[in-house]
Amino acid sequence: MKSILFKVFGVPVYAFGLAICVAFMQSFWLTRRLIARDRRDPPFKAGATEEEKKAFLEWIYDLGFGAMVGAVVGARVFHVLFEGVWREFLADPMRFFRVWEGGLVWYGGFVGAFSVCLWMVVRRGVHPWQLGDFIAPGISFGYFIGRLGCFMNGCCYGCPVSWGIEMVERHDHIPRHPTHLYESGSALLIGFFLLWLLPRRTFRGQVWWSYVALYAVSRFIVEFWRDDWRGEYGPFMTSQWIAIVMLPAAVVAMLVLRRKGAISPPAVENA
Repeated sequence: MKSILFKVFGVPVYAFGLAICVAFMQSFWLTRRLIARDRRDPPFKAGATEEEKKAFLEWIYDLGFGAMVGAVVGARVFHVLFEGVWREFLADPMRFFRVWEGGLVWYGGFVGAFSVCLWMVVRRGVHPWQLGDFIAPGISFGYFIGRLGCFMNGCCYGCPVSWGIEMVERHDHIPRHPTHLYESGSALLIGFFLLWLLPRRTFRGQVWWSYVALYAVSRFIVEFWRDDWRGEYGPFMTSQWIAIVMLPAAVVAMLVLRRKGAISPPAVENA
């Protein structure tokens, strides 16, 4: 673990901050690539010209920037509101902007990014679940990268266990569950599954809501091994309660969307 990777002209480059930047760049690069290569149900309007398709692919980067801003703000707000640190932020308001120090809640970032993206997508007249299918794999791979940043930063650590890994940044020399690596590994597996599912999807929203469901299950389980304070309500942590809501919501959404009709198979081009 090494929270500061190196310095550029005396300015520290934090592992967590770099991981978040790489995660976002990867997510929307992959989204753009998947859309460009899709022949089943690309989110272009019917009869779109090559110039219009190109403009849409460029807009994906605008969407990515909006998602990044929404994610950071949402993740920070959830951290302040649900992890009992609001007094510290009131005493030092500028701390809100020092995101490289950590203190970002994934579900808050998800809500923030989703809200901004939904507004931008609806404004452009794009089917949200149709586009969401292409975004989901990149989000999962981005989460894989982001959790590696958590591991390097020493945050989001697990409970003590004899065979665990010492969180060097904590300076307590206690071996702990590497929960960051658990989540990173599960996100990687989910991402590859979504890539497999994308060309085989049978209805719009299948890939997106599959991601939501799988992530909710993964997060709910890993939370039992986490040891950092994240807000506790009754028998579960905040993230577990959110997962309990998100899983059935995802299942219901898939059942409803499935009834709205299947995706037509790709048209056969004349030789």
